[in-house]
Amino acid sequence: MEEAVERFHEELNQEQYQKIYAEADADLRNRVTEAEFISQVKDAHEQLGPASGKAYVFIDDSVWRAVRKAFGSKREIVSHRGWPASDLIIANETFAWAVEDDQPKLVSYHFESVCRKPCTVGIRLP
Repeated sequence: MEEAVERFHEELNQEQYQKIYAEADADLRNRVTEAEFISQVKDAHEQLGPASGKAYVFIDDSVWRAVRKAFGSKREIVSHRGWPASDLIIANETFAWAVEDDQPKLVSYHFESVCRKPCTVGIRLP
């Protein structure tokens, strides 16, 4: 999963939006047109700027493999949330991946900007 997120960010940095869409899971391509998807990820990239750093994905792999073995599932949907490294903003990304034969394919991507750097956090006291 970490490699898939890092590859996504590399392709995003290189503005390879069509490639991301073409490599995505059929569920994504059936739900969202290429033009809609490109608009979404291009907007995210413009806000985020170059994404850098290592992706950290926390999924208990032993539980995931045990479920797959017990139920014989060949395809799982795995989602996770991350905070991409950016010099411009603090943001959240939510990914969903279809994993089949240990190969993740993007099912959905949601980007949310939290604030532009430098961010200030205020605490209001009563």
